[in-house]
Amino acid sequence: MRTWTMRIIGGLNILFAALALWYLEEMIRMKWNRWPTSATGGDWLVFAVLLATSVYLVVHLAYYGIKLLKKNEAALLPCILLFAAESLGVYLSVLILWNILPQSMHKIIFGLWWVALSPIHFEGFSGYSVVGFVVTLTLLLSRRNRLKPLSAGVVTERLL
Repeated sequence: MRTWTMRIIGGLNILFAALALWYLEEMIRMKWNRWPTSATGGDWLVFAVLLATSVYLVVHLAYYGIKLLKKNEAALLPCILLFAAESLGVYLSVLILWNILPQSMHKIIFGLWWVALSPIHFEGFSGYSVVGFVVTLTLLLSRRNRLKPLSAGVVTERLL
């Protein structure tokens, strides 16, 4: 059961990464000739940093998905951290871009920066980052519960 759960999460990581990158490509295609004309060099720099960060998170989740398909339990902790980073990124982007930045930056926010964050928004708004976080955390904690201390203080893994 545990092995199949790891493989399912690994496959879903790869699937959602592919869908998120496809979504990014479609967002860029829709905005291609309609980028905000008021964007400054600093706005484009923020766009590049946000785009690189969101693509990094999505691609690395797919990379660790491949490791989970190979039953590598060491990939569970990085997956948990990436899922948490994606969820936090979606929360902070909504909080900052919608609530904190002034209304005068509306065209820059939704015409430029929102496109750069679209890969993590796809995974975050679909709920996959939260579900993946919970499942991988459960798998990691169940692995730790399989460790049983002996009377001499040595820790061994119970056989299934």
